[in-house]
Amino acid sequence: MAAASPVAGDIGFSCNACGKCCNSPPLMSIGELLHHEDRFIGALNLRGVPSLRAGDIYAGYVLSDTDAAAFDRLAEQQLFSLPREQRYRLALMTQAVDYETLARCPALAEDNQCGVYNDRKPAVCDMVPFDALYPDDLQHLVLNGRRYDAACIVQGPVPDNYAKVVLNRRVNDDGYREALQLRRNDLAREKQLWGDALFASLNAELLANPAALRQFGEQNSAMIWPLAPVLAIIAAYSDAARERCLHYAERQLILLEQQIQRAIVRKVPADKPMTALLRSFVQQYSAFIGQASAGGPTARTGELTLSEIHRYLGA
Repeated sequence: MAAASPVAGDIGFSCNACGKCCNSPPLMSIGELLHHEDRFIGALNLRGVPSLRAGDIYAGYVLSDTDAAAFDRLAEQQLFSLPREQRYRLALMTQAVDYETLARCPALAEDNQCGVYNDRKPAVCDMVPFDALYPDDLQHLVLNGRRYDAACIVQGPVPDNYAKVVLNRRVNDDGYREALQLRRNDLAREKQLWGDALFASLNAELLANPAALRQFGEQNSAMIWPLAPVLAIIAAYSDAARERCLHYAERQLILLEQQIQRAIVRKVPADKPMTALLRSFVQQYSAFIGQASAGGPTARTGELTLSEIHRYLGA
């Protein structure tokens, strides 16, 4: 096996609250989206995540057997496996969406401060600039690939006014380690809560559609869907879960109409594709409300208890 490339093992990070990390809506768990139902438009993100194998070169670094095994362990907890020849796994994650032309997170205030900092700020925001999909021992590669600002991430030696977030290629900050684990816990929980069921319904269609599989394997390629299929799975757990999902869908319809009307007033041509997407969200939520209001059979909860599900949903 080829020797590892000389990648910087000490990295410093200094946040100057410039807002550049907050130039788009964040990935958010279902629990977070439900909590912020009047601020963030929720969506489902489907994208391919390249598999890492021993001998692969990632960010100028040759991965070892240990590196690949650590990535595989995390992937089993958070991602969904496709045929091995595809060279990637499928990520099913929920997120907030908004008009790209606004170039800002819906929670970002005029002074570039976070408007939900003390009100269940999304876990993914606390771990910036790291990535929960990669093991802690490979986070130095994640940071080496970041392009936020020339001054916020520096490779060793680390100046005294920077937080030494990576030392000897390991995450050095307890706060970041905790934030990474919290995000991983959310992803693992959501895989159990709704991900496995949704993937099972998608899997046959994906495997029968080589073009769709190829699309997921392309760099930065993703599909954005409404949350209605996710809500339908969760709503089947109990009457309380159904009522919580119905309330969320109703609140989202109000928020969607508000955002669409604001876009119409702005009259920005580049907004048209997003307006069409959000209108499809309205249709999907309306259909979900009609179906869920009629009730239905109760689904098995699997490894999660009903009390855990209700607590997570705020039901």
